Amino acid sequence: MSSLLTAFARKFLVSTLLVLLAACGEELQVGEENGQERAIDGGTAFAFVSRDVESDETNLTSQSLDPSVYYPGAKLYVRNAISSDANDVEILQDIFGSAQYDVKDLNVSSDGKLMVFSAHGNQAQDSWNLYEYEFETGAL
Repeated sequence: MSSLLTAFARKFLVSTLLVLLAACGEELQVGEENGQERAIDGGTAFAFVSRDVESDETNLTSQSLDPSVYYPGAKLYVRNAISSDANDVEILQDIFGSAQYDVKDLNVSSDGKLMVFSAHGNQAQDSWNLYEYEFETGAL
């Protein structure tokens, strides 16, 4: 009798889980395509770090989470729109010039207007410093 009850309980549990998952279907959808088109047309800016992966692969994988480790060769870019013809601007060019630097911990504010990050130059006296970037004005 208990094995019959156990089989029934399993079938009931599986059925209930399937119904619950089916009910979540609408929430799992991306939504209207208009939101994506508005982001592209509206000039939504975004930032990214560029590195030469072949030369830095070992260094980046071995201690990438250590906040004190410095791996020069990063470049921080901001693209002014989500479009293939948008311009990429290296925002730390004025600070570091052609010298190499490292950049970590990019964080964007909840309203998408500001970004904070840490950067480290390659001079002996350089250390990790915090920077704030304003997307709308380009002020650093």
